[in-house]
Amino acid sequence: MKPELKDIAEHLVKWNVVFEPHPHKLGELLHELPPSPLRWVIRTLKQGGWLPEPLAQKIARAIRAIVAENSIRCEWVTGVPNAGTEYARLVAQARNPHLYHFPLTKGNEEIQLSRVNHGVRAVLVDDVIGAGTTKLRWIAKLHSAGVRVQALAVVIDREEGGAEMIRKHFQIPVISLFASRQLLELGVQIGAIDRGHMREALAFHELIRSLNGLVRLHNGIMTRT
Repeated sequence: MKPELKDIAEHLVKWNVVFEPHPHKLGELLHELPPSPLRWVIRTLKQGGWLPEPLAQKIARAIRAIVAENSIRCEWVTGVPNAGTEYARLVAQARNPHLYHFPLTKGNEEIQLSRVNHGVRAVLVDDVIGAGTTKLRWIAKLHSAGVRVQALAVVIDREEGGAEMIRKHFQIPVISLFASRQLLELGVQIGAIDRGHMREALAFHELIRSLNGLVRLHNGIMTRT
């Protein structure tokens, strides 16, 4: 792990992971799904979380760096509402004053995407990807409006099959700063996370991966097969 990412990772495993039952997004389609045993709370203070602004800026710079390392070209950066919105703004500031931040919501209302420039290239940003259902919906909306999403960049990939779903449906790369297993193992190593909690979390991630084939994207809407 790069030194500049190690500091971020240690902060996340010490302060930003909560081990308690939490509804999983896939549960909206698969009602028998048990709750997730953990959640990563990495929203900024502006988004109702408790991630300090300096750390959020450091994360944004790291996202900017992996976008550049992957030779991804874009004019816009936009975030998945609501957690990704603030990260997208920070990435735009960190990367280039000419990189335009396009928010997908204004207040509680979605912005009409029909007004955007057809053919513009964009990177979509979010905090965490799990099964990928929310991201798939937003990518479909952006593509329908003529926005060419070049990549999805996230802070944490829970490795629940979401990245594969996005590559399957849209043939775009998903790049992440960290994998959930990587962070959980670091947390156990430094004594911040109980080994039993790690095993439970990894087993749940694997369960979600196995169930991802039960949902599909149809006309921009996630449905159960």
